[in-house]
Amino acid sequence: MSNTAIIPISLPKELAREVDREAKARSMTRSEFVRDLIRRQVSFSALRELQRETARRAPKTGIKTLEDAVRAVRDLRSGRLK
Repeated sequence: MSNTAIIPISLPKELAREVDREAKARSMTRSEFVRDLIRRQVSFSALRELQRETARRAPKTGIKTLEDAVRAVRDLRSGRLK
């Protein structure tokens, strides 16, 4: 059994041509190009959710600025903060 799902999609003709042009410019197949776009979107969505959750929790930790966040990450990485 294959580990691949085939998902037919419908695109307006001009968008399909753009997909083909972009894929060709990157030396990718249409499928590779679309897979890459989907992976990027999924990663972007996960990052946005992480940002929202971090912003929600930040006030409880005293983190108010980017510098505070960078300092906290450095402290975590160095073992000074747990």
